[in-house]
Amino acid sequence: MNEAGFSRQLWQSVIIRAVMDAARDDMDEIEGDIDDDPESIRSRNVRRRAYNTEQRQADAWLRGNSDDFRHVCHLAGFDPDFIRDAYTAGRINVDDLKGGEDARRRYAERKETK
Repeated sequence: MNEAGFSRQLWQSVIIRAVMDAARDDMDEIEGDIDDDPESIRSRNVRRRAYNTEQRQADAWLRGNSDDFRHVCHLAGFDPDFIRDAYTAGRINVDDLKGGEDARRRYAERKETK
């Protein structure tokens, strides 16, 4: 893979991470086996707030149409309108996003059939 391919893959990872952060439902990891002592409760609450903040930020970024979002999509080789529309409709598939060239072709084909 050449430098352009590595760069594209890096930016695809940014989008994939945002989708995973926005869609994750792993509060059990935050809850864990924590005692009910005050320090454990404080620690759990801090992690829960961070989790919720990350989830909200990722969701807002994916739903928005910021210059940053559009630029990252273009660097990743994805159509930003399709990524946003697929995410908001609940049709985005992380495995497809990981597919590189094949994923871009599938997304292009899906967009044409919309």
